[in-house]
Amino acid sequence: MKKLINKLIIDEELSKELTQLIDTANAPIFGVDPDGNVNEWNQKVEQITGFTKSEVMGHNLVQTRITEEFKKPVQEVLNEALKGKETSNYEVPLFTKSGERVMVLLNATTRRNPQGKIVGVVGVGQDITELDQSRSEKEENNLRLEEANQHKSKFISSMSHELRTPLNGILGFAELLKSEHFGKLNDTQREFVDQVENSGKHLLELISGLLDVAKIDSGSMLIDLETCKPSELFISVIGVIQPQLSEKNIDFKQLIDPTVENVVCDLRKVKQIMLNLISNAIKYTPEQGTIEITLIKEKNYIKIIVADNGIGISSKDQEIIFDEFAQANRSRDEALGGTGIGLSLSRRLVELHGGEIGVESQEGKGSKFWFTIPNRHAPIKKNEISTYESIVNSEFPTNRSILVVEDNQTNLDMIKYLLSIHKHKVHVARNGKEAITQAELKKPDLILMDIRMPIMDGLEATKTLRTKSLFSKTPIIALTASAGEDTREDSLNAGCTDHISKPIQSTELFEALSRYMK
Repeated sequence: MKKLINKLIIDEELSKELTQLIDTANAPIFGVDPDGNVNEWNQKVEQITGFTKSEVMGHNLVQTRITEEFKKPVQEVLNEALKGKETSNYEVPLFTKSGERVMVLLNATTRRNPQGKIVGVVGVGQDITELDQSRSEKEENNLRLEEANQHKSKFISSMSHELRTPLNGILGFAELLKSEHFGKLNDTQREFVDQVENSGKHLLELISGLLDVAKIDSGSMLIDLETCKPSELFISVIGVIQPQLSEKNIDFKQLIDPTVENVVCDLRKVKQIMLNLISNAIKYTPEQGTIEITLIKEKNYIKIIVADNGIGISSKDQEIIFDEFAQANRSRDEALGGTGIGLSLSRRLVELHGGEIGVESQEGKGSKFWFTIPNRHAPIKKNEISTYESIVNSEFPTNRSILVVEDNQTNLDMIKYLLSIHKHKVHVARNGKEAITQAELKKPDLILMDIRMPIMDGLEATKTLRTKSLFSKTPIIALTASAGEDTREDSLNAGCTDHISKPIQSTELFEALSRYMK
């Protein structure tokens, strides 16, 4: 009996020591019985929550101390522990006495009596409130950044539309003047018109670049793979920059690896990258200088190199040259018209392809810009609507009836003048509702349909016209200052035959007329 009494005394002392150890532990520890009522609550939990042991003992933990949205999952954790399944690293939010919320990282363990019967659950935790708040703040910041990016993208897209609309008139009338259809120009007048046209085109490049950056930021820019011959890619690019090369009398050389039969890429984007790099080279290469463009195969990649003998770039400036809106040498770039958009946009377009871009340069010894794209294998696209080669020699149709739907007077006048060159009979509507009325009255051979208009937009008008048997096959060409593949897709889905982005180029317009008015 004495031994039993001594054992009980020792067990009681051990129990007191264990209770004291739990009570003074630096980690929050609490216990609940099988009904979920609190039967253990150490000093650390008191410190974190503000509730004393006497205030919580016997009260249901889940119902009184857990935030509403976590009551069900926490109860499930306790239920699992009561079945003998331990739970580790489970985040549990607790109410404090002041009504605040603290976050505890919980490890729940089954509590058994000496006979092995489950008598409750012991929870050992860690206060992670600061970590949780930091994480929440980061998530909120990310959401705000994402929202700001969306607003930025919408703003740039809207501004793109607003800026393209007047540009349509500026470039359109400049082109009409250069055609000398309405009278000869003297040398000074032609020079002035060239200046207007070049400035307008430069502004258009800036707008397009900003719009592309916004699309990449929003994740809405996709890669549309096509297959072409390297020579075709070079020809299409050189055709655009030839006037700039001729103006500075630059010796332009090109070299294509004969083992590269095809290039699989997003042609529009790769051409844009090449144009950006070559235009940049032209800008910093002296008159009668040399630029060389090379296409080679390098392991699993196609590598395109643009080398010049221009002024070169310092090693310090090379570190930032592909950053957004960075101008390596500000005074130089301001003098030559640098914007900081072209190279950063090129980098992002290359990355979209899964490639890399870089530069090698020495001041005074020229620069060598290069980029790579994966050497993919893909089928050549077929059933395209048309190709440049098939229509460039076509005779433009004349004396046709065309309905022009446009709410901007300047753009309307410009289109009317363009169509008058080929003696077309032009009918006018200023919104979608008028377009339907005029189409039914005039029965035009073709309709040029602006998209953004008051009362009824061009997409709605097109959908309505397509429901009428008389206009089920009438060519309807969308004209819009909203640029992008999604806008084009919207136009085609509405029933438009084709889509032309503003500013309208006369050749593009006349080629479309040739295509759809045989």
